[in-house]
Amino acid sequence: MKFRVASIHDVPVIQRIANECWPVAYGEILSKEQIVYMLDKMYSNTALEHQILEEGCEFIIATIDNEPIGFASWSLLSQEIAKLHKLYLLSSRKGKGYGKKLMHEVIIRVKEVKATTLELQVNKNNPSQLFYLNYGFERADEIVIDIGGGFVMDDYLMRYKL
Repeated sequence: MKFRVASIHDVPVIQRIANECWPVAYGEILSKEQIVYMLDKMYSNTALEHQILEEGCEFIIATIDNEPIGFASWSLLSQEIAKLHKLYLLSSRKGKGYGKKLMHEVIIRVKEVKATTLELQVNKNNPSQLFYLNYGFERADEIVIDIGGGFVMDDYLMRYKL
């Protein structure tokens, strides 16, 4: 498994993986309408370009034999706190340790910038929160965010001390 930092040219790769992962990851948690709304809001060309070029998000593409199998996205919120925005693997690659390796790569990069905490938000009903708990994250808070379109994100805020 190898990692590379995504560029604007990787937007279609990120979109392809997200469009495959989201219906599986959220199909039993969110309505189809909310999934479509959120994919458009967070993964349109404009949204991804903004995240990469203006928000300082680093996207990491995970590959096996040069084939993209997943991605993660993170950024600094402050000198001490980094945020994991996204971590997705193709369904066919789950359960093989690749998610842990991708998380480890993010943590290496976060430590390089001297942050002391990595935080993330995960839907309260998403079974992937167990992945984060097993990795060592702790639930720090509950948050509900109005994302427009009549939809909300009902999440746990989780933190990992580096």
